[in-house]
Amino acid sequence: HAVIAYYVELKHEKQQREQARLLARDAELRALRYQLHPHFLFNTLNAISALVAEERGRDARRMISQLAEFLRATLAGDSRHEVSVAEEIALTEAYLEIEKARLGERLQVAWRIEAELLHAAMPYLLLQPLVENAIRHGIAPRAAAGRLDIHFSRRGDRLLLQLDNDIAAPLAEASARGGAVGQRNVAERLARLYPGDHHFQAGPCAEAEIGRASCRERV
Repeated sequence: HAVIAYYVELKHEKQQREQARLLARDAELRALRYQLHPHFLFNTLNAISALVAEERGRDARRMISQLAEFLRATLAGDSRHEVSVAEEIALTEAYLEIEKARLGERLQVAWRIEAELLHAAMPYLLLQPLVENAIRHGIAPRAAAGRLDIHFSRRGDRLLLQLDNDIAAPLAEASARGGAVGQRNVAERLARLYPGDHHFQAGPCAEAEIGRASCRERV
């Protein structure tokens, strides 16, 4: 009886430790996710201010409207740390509408995605900060139009996400410096969600390989 009681107590302690670990990870992931909101909001309000200063009132109003829609979507309180690729694309499209209000035809976006991957899982709000970084530090500073390519593919049992823009090397280096918050946030969340089972790289011809657990198809 004493041995059984000890085993039950040991099992209970192990379950408690595992629950505590999961709660700590959950708190860390939520804190990292919430970190994105003030960073994004600051950048967007600056952009609206610039539109007003340029007397582009119609574009400013459109941007405010799109900002309200995006914040409504991201602050709705979705408790999941993973969503489907289709959901993440829809959220990023809402963000791109904000940038299109500011940049118009100067922003060109091309999506490439295999239909079977739309139901794959990926971290919530992973794509938007990477897209924001590529646009704000690569495409937006130029007078000429810029192109952003977003490609989802499968590599074995992993989901591969690759973003490319056509900025020159000096601007790419500025992007890496200026986009530190978004890139660091993405790297830290991947590390917590898929410890030792993911790959993230930023720079010329870089790509992000999302962890094995994130690419399981969900019906």
